[in-house]
Amino acid sequence: MASNEEIQPLPRFAATPDSIAEDAERLVQRSRRFHDDLVQTVTPSTATFANVILPLINMENEFALQSNILCFYRHVSEDAEIRTASSKVQTLFNAFLTELLMREDIFTLVRTVHNQSKDLDQESASLLTFAYNRHIQTGVGLLGEGQKQRFQAIQARLSQIKTTFRENLVSDKTTISFTLAELEGVPDRILAKLEKKGAPQDQYEVILSNPSHTEILSYATRSETRKRMFIASQNRCSDNGPLLKEAVILRHESACLLGFPNHAARQLQGTMAETPNTVNDFLEDLRIKITPTGLDSLKVFKDSKRDHLSNQGEADQHNDRFFLWDYQFYHRLILEQEISLDRQKLREYFPVQTTIANMMSIFAHLFGLEFTELQTGEKTPHMLWHEDVQVFRVHESRERGREFLGHLYIDLFHRPGKYAQASCFNLQPGFTRQDGSRSFPAVAFLCDIPKPTSTKPSLLWHFEVVLMFHELGHSMHDIVCKTKYSRFHGPDGVPVDFGELPSQMLEQWCWMPSQLKALSCHYSYVDSGMLELWKTENEAAGVTQPDIHMPDEMIKSLLQARRLTFGPLFYLDQLQRSMFDMAIHQPSNMKEAESLDPAAVWNRLHREIRLIDGPEALGQGYTWGHGYATFSHLMQDDYSAGYYAYLFSQVFAADLFFTGFKDDLTNSEQGQRYRQVILEKGGCQDHMQALGEFLGRAPSAKPFESLLGI
Repeated sequence: MASNEEIQPLPRFAATPDSIAEDAERLVQRSRRFHDDLVQTVTPSTATFANVILPLINMENEFALQSNILCFYRHVSEDAEIRTASSKVQTLFNAFLTELLMREDIFTLVRTVHNQSKDLDQESASLLTFAYNRHIQTGVGLLGEGQKQRFQAIQARLSQIKTTFRENLVSDKTTISFTLAELEGVPDRILAKLEKKGAPQDQYEVILSNPSHTEILSYATRSETRKRMFIASQNRCSDNGPLLKEAVILRHESACLLGFPNHAARQLQGTMAETPNTVNDFLEDLRIKITPTGLDSLKVFKDSKRDHLSNQGEADQHNDRFFLWDYQFYHRLILEQEISLDRQKLREYFPVQTTIANMMSIFAHLFGLEFTELQTGEKTPHMLWHEDVQVFRVHESRERGREFLGHLYIDLFHRPGKYAQASCFNLQPGFTRQDGSRSFPAVAFLCDIPKPTSTKPSLLWHFEVVLMFHELGHSMHDIVCKTKYSRFHGPDGVPVDFGELPSQMLEQWCWMPSQLKALSCHYSYVDSGMLELWKTENEAAGVTQPDIHMPDEMIKSLLQARRLTFGPLFYLDQLQRSMFDMAIHQPSNMKEAESLDPAAVWNRLHREIRLIDGPEALGQGYTWGHGYATFSHLMQDDYSAGYYAYLFSQVFAADLFFTGFKDDLTNSEQGQRYRQVILEKGGCQDHMQALGEFLGRAPSAKPFESLLGI
């Protein structure tokens, strides 16, 4: 019998700008003909789940197999024309989906089946409800012809706005320059990354989209330098500010056309939270609980600043104020001087190659998986979109029968035009085909890490390790999911406030001493070349080669630093972002939406929630910057009025971890039970019931509150 891999070959990545446009148009026309034929052959009197809903979902399944890849090129291609073509295709698909959902003839058939179908299995019943509600949420049957045209025009413009917003982020090259004197305290290794400008080359140019700008905030001893850097970083991508405001207005108008009071009310239908009031109450309750401990943490920073200025013989010109541009600098000082954590030394234990391999080993053991990388001789032309990409076959472990599960692509390294954040993209969803066979998923895990060379290892910050473990967790959810219908497959098939939960639980592994040992490997052990590099840089100082795994004292310091880095002040930052997202998407009327000043709302919430002063404390008002212009979640379909999900789902994630795993992190039996109960059923289950089934009781917020010390 042929293997599963032979039954389902890897997709090809051989697109040109023209082929992307042509394939997309062909796909749309084929789908449109299918829908036209459906309403010609099935009438309301003959409509059933089998002859209406199943054909519709089968077409959706097949559409996704091609559309996901056509839209993926915009995130990974080095060719700007291919990225542009891919972005245009996404806009085309969005408009076509709106067209389909507003077809009265299709809705009539779906409504008939919805009103009369009985005795369906849980996933089919969920699919029918979803299909019906999705039509309702686009106003079909409710809007007049003029309103329908306006609604479609709004959706088309919103799609354009999202594309432009993202393109502005990718292409942004905003810079700021400093003299060497202004960069006092910045290490030579950071200065070496900066380009010199000016006639005598006495200016160092900083590209604000480059991570080096955050390192300068951590090391520059001059407050004025840090202030200029921070304010400049909060004012890049200036074209995105008007785009966000336009999107807010259009979203509000769209929601009102459908009978909702605002965009947030529309977005939250079908989520675990369900209503804006639930979200608002949750965020406010969390703010009240965290603020006292946040003030305690802020006092630590203020004391550090006061002591530092005193030791330097400098007077505090701002009456004990602590500013946003002070945070990174004093965070580093506290880590180094009070907790004895050298973040540069910590990075040496996380070379990207071994860290990813160690992550996959943890997932393999926990979930009963086996990863096999395709070697050079197994790769065919156009199997990958770039030569740096790795691809793995994923099987069940030998103990579980080695059944094929899907393909995992890993694309780690930076290149021009690539999506700049660690993320997970489904390329092909998993589902059951019409003939009963399985279409297996393919998922891509992207990062934007500098590529290592023979003279420079690529080392990760610990927060990057946490983020990458989180995103690989999404990939595992995608791979192990076993739904019948692509609609409910993986993290994309669940409500936004449940989708983050599995990966947030997995983040805890990155803070446990035994797992830090398992994840770490000093870069001098990667290969002989890295050992020689380490010797060149260290043996002259008489330093012996470090242990292969992170030493206990360093782990102890890292765990002490956790509360400083990911404690109350971190969660207040997340609250600020969540409350901003909810505030701009809940105007009481159109006049309020049109008069909204996003900059004032963003910066006022910075001060009120994060408790840290900005330029407004120096008399510059609340419109000094537009940090939201780089807040990409605001332009993602699920995360507008949905960013709260990161905090909301963390409550459940903490309960799952402390109840199910904390005392035995390598319990594969428990990991596979978690996989079966939480991950495999995707979006076709009642998520609160699934949590209760795994926990053996109703979920509790106490573990999360205990984690925060509140």
